[in-house]
Amino acid sequence: MPLALVINELTTNAAKHGCDHEGHCEIWVSLARSEGELVLTVRDNGPGFNFEETGRRSSGTGLVSGLVRQLRGTFSVAPGPGAECIVRFGYCDS
Repeated sequence: MPLALVINELTTNAAKHGCDHEGHCEIWVSLARSEGELVLTVRDNGPGFNFEETGRRSSGTGLVSGLVRQLRGTFSVAPGPGAECIVRFGYCDS
């Protein structure tokens, strides 16, 4: 359930804030295995944002951070242009 809520929040944020200067929005979502963990990436073509500055005050990214803690994972945002939100967490093969 936490992963579904993370995907919902990140894609909603991308749709609301991730448009380019002409109002066009493109959103890419991927979930891949990498070195014993799962990596969720949500990226858009908007202006991006500085997670260190805005992430702590934003209720959306605060919610994502809390949900990622439930997954025992990490959450980071790559610098723009375009926001690239990356969630890494472990998984079980069985």
